[in-house]
Formats: sequence, structure tokens, C-alpha cells
Amino acid sequence: MITSDVAHRFADESIQAWSSHGLPAVLSHDTDQPTGILKGKNQVAAYWSAALEIMPTLQVELHKVLIGVDSVPLTYRGANGPAADLFLFNDQGLVRKAHSIPMASGLTR
Repeated sequence: MITSDVAHRFADESIQAWSSHGLPAVLSHDTDQPTGILKGKNQVAAYWSAALEIMPTLQVELHKVLIGVDSVPLTYRGANGPAADLFLFNDQGLVRKAHSIPMASGLTR
């Protein structure tokens, strides 16, 4: 179960990692074998490395942290405006899968 402290620490560390363009910090919460379209940490690292290269001034502003049983949904403002990500955690507390959710309109309360 994800606690409020764990969720907020994860959110703060993630936002800081993205805003500082620190790829090792971005990947530090991921399991070595994430599931999804990208298979394995090497593919994830290559994908995010390329993304960070084309967004050299990226700054991410956290909007809201939600807490699920084994997940942390975040809403934030990123390179393309408002967005949301859903992070699913394994039993060791590492991200096993993430979903990015583009938002059609601004962030609301």
C-alpha cells in the first residue's frame, strides 16, 4: 500500500529529476524490467534521454498528487501544458509501469 509520505516523496523527487534533466534520477524509481511498450530499463533510458535532449529548458510544475493502493497518479504542467501520469508500483516500491495521459484542457480543482 502506498502511503501519503511515500507518494509525496516520489512526486517531489520525480518532478525535481525531470526539471533538472537528471536521467539517472528520472530512472531511479523504475524497476529494472518495466512493462509496457518499452521493454527493459535500457529502452526506457534511451527514450527519455532523447526526450530530454529535445526539451533542454523543460521545467515541470507539480499540481496534484493522488494516492492509490499500488499507484500514484500525478497531475502537472510540463512541456506541452497540463498532463497527468499514472505510476503503478511493484511490491518493492518501484515503478513497474507508467501511463502518460495528455489532457484536453487546463488543470482544474
